[in-house]
Amino acid sequence: MASELHKAFEKLIDKTCYNTIYNAVSAYIDDNYRRLDLAERSNFIEEVQEASLDDLQILRISNIEQDDDIVKFDVIVNCEIVIEETVRRDRQVDSASQWFTVSCSAILDDVLKNFKIDAIDIYNR
Repeated sequence: MASELHKAFEKLIDKTCYNTIYNAVSAYIDDNYRRLDLAERSNFIEEVQEASLDDLQILRISNIEQDDDIVKFDVIVNCEIVIEETVRRDRQVDSASQWFTVSCSAILDDVLKNFKIDAIDIYNR
């Protein structure tokens, strides 16, 4: 039964919060791409000069904690990030994958209310 509730919660997050998570992670990448070591995952880009979120997949929900009607949880996401650099007027484009932990909170009534993202960090296994 607990796994059925967990799957239902994951579907609820995917259905109602995906766009908010996508926009927040996109802004995080825009602001922090130099710290993400994305060039290490490229075959030919040596210095990432631009990066943007191309695709985001919600992998799982973890660390669910509920206190009265406030629920806190982490959303683990896999992001496909487009990375670019210019070398002698030649634009090089590649992509890199990066997982993030998106820490969230909301009020859980019959629906999720006041959903907010509290933090975004690089996922560490």
